[in-house]
Amino acid sequence: MKKILSNSILAALTLVNIPAAYAQQLAVQYATELQYDMEKRVNWVNLVSVDAAITTSRLGWWKNGTFSLSAISIFKTLSGRLADDRLTFSNIEEDNMPFNLRKLGYTHTFGNLQLFGGLRSVNEDYFTSPLAALYTNSSCGIYPTLSCNYPIANYPLSAICLHIACNPGKNWSFRGTLYNGIARKPFEKGTTLFAFRPAKDGLLGIAEIGYSRQYTDIRSGAVCNVLPRHAADKQQRPALNGAWWVTAGQSLTTFGHREIGLMAQLSFAPANKNACSRYYGGGIVCTGLFFPGDRDALALFFCRARFTGSSEAAAELTWKCTVTPALELQPALHLLSVNGTLTPVALFRAVYTLRIY
Repeated sequence: MKKILSNSILAALTLVNIPAAYAQQLAVQYATELQYDMEKRVNWVNLVSVDAAITTSRLGWWKNGTFSLSAISIFKTLSGRLADDRLTFSNIEEDNMPFNLRKLGYTHTFGNLQLFGGLRSVNEDYFTSPLAALYTNSSCGIYPTLSCNYPIANYPLSAICLHIACNPGKNWSFRGTLYNGIARKPFEKGTTLFAFRPAKDGLLGIAEIGYSRQYTDIRSGAVCNVLPRHAADKQQRPALNGAWWVTAGQSLTTFGHREIGLMAQLSFAPANKNACSRYYGGGIVCTGLFFPGDRDALALFFCRARFTGSSEAAAELTWKCTVTPALELQPALHLLSVNGTLTPVALFRAVYTLRIY
């Protein structure tokens, strides 16, 4: 793992060609996770990510611009997965990937509006919420009505896009992104991460509006996938497809230094065009259970998805603790229902973040 970590840092700095003295932000994060299926099999998952950013003013150029980069490396010991669940109980597990770019581009700020162009992942901007971010199940971070229906720029992939973000009101936010219609793996034969080919790959657009204040967070959005007819026929996908979702979080009460909140998620997609047509989930979170502030959180979550000819459900009980500003520990217990079969999975995750600048 030391070799993976050092190679990731070197690759990131080489790609952006930013001397360390000029770096506005440079952070390295290492997440390691042990998974156990309560029988015999164990899986060890590792994720190294490097994030770097530099403003144009720091380079002595124009104002209000930022170049940013995020690179990842994934390694796990098991060739397959402990559970054959499409809801995916671990949001960091993927096939081994020595290197990939999750973000590489330029952001310019025009007052209250930000415009980005380059490589980007949907996980950067959509689907999650402060409460949903506590869980390890990946469906909390991107709904299967999208991840199972489109070759979307979802972790660990990214795609060329144009992204806009603004705050039209005191408590309101808006985000919109237009992606190349297909996100591809790095070093895939015959293609490139930087492909922008609407005539062949189509376009995928996502938009979300949100409302947040002290105790409430509500977000609703939609996705639209448009393919040229010849590409749709070749890929056996609808020429026009879409999905809609809403997520809400609400703080209910406080007692002492503890706080209890609820979270709900809902998403729909046309059943005649998609493998996954329905998804809903909900959870309860208690922060400050053992430590004051938000240093720890105990959370329970349940979700269910409707697939063509079948359905899946999952439940998660997890506790996340910030040991130091750099170290987080998180055990979790998952109960998965796939085609009527119950599968328990336990995991333990540790995340260490080194902020160099």
